Amino acid sequence: GIGNYDLVTALGNGSSSAISGVGNGDYSSAVDGGNATAGGFGSTSLAEGVGSIASAIGASDSATVLGGDAEGQAMGIGNVASIIKTGSSFDEAIAGGNGTFPLVDNDIAEIIGTGSSAIAGASPTAPGDFDLAAVFGDLLDANATGSNFVFDILPSL
Repeated sequence: GIGNYDLVTALGNGSSSAISGVGNGDYSSAVDGGNATAGGFGSTSLAEGVGSIASAIGASDSATVLGGDAEGQAMGIGNVASIIKTGSSFDEAIAGGNGTFPLVDNDIAEIIGTGSSAIAGASPTAPGDFDLAAVFGDLLDANATGSNFVFDILPSL
């Protein structure tokens, strides 16, 4: 890593890749074929499973992907992207941004399931802060974008 007090680990079967970018106090861990990147200040990433990608780029961002063939991205300040896979279809969680959209802060994108997507805050035309997109199940799409303090939780309660 580039910076001070960074920690990088790559463990297990397959070709795991862990990278700590510019910044201080970042932690990145890749296990069993995962790819994890943390950069900024105090960001953490964990990718477990073949085809899993976790990127936390910013200050105090966190990206966790447990299970292969999924991508979690947290970019900005204080964003959290988390995926816990329960099947084999592709999942994607984006909190705050993905490098294309304007970066926003304090968003949460959470998936527990498979074949789902959750996008919080990240929008090319109407980004927002303090948004929550959460999916609890399979083949669902939660979008909390367009303004500040937007919540989209699926399935609906």
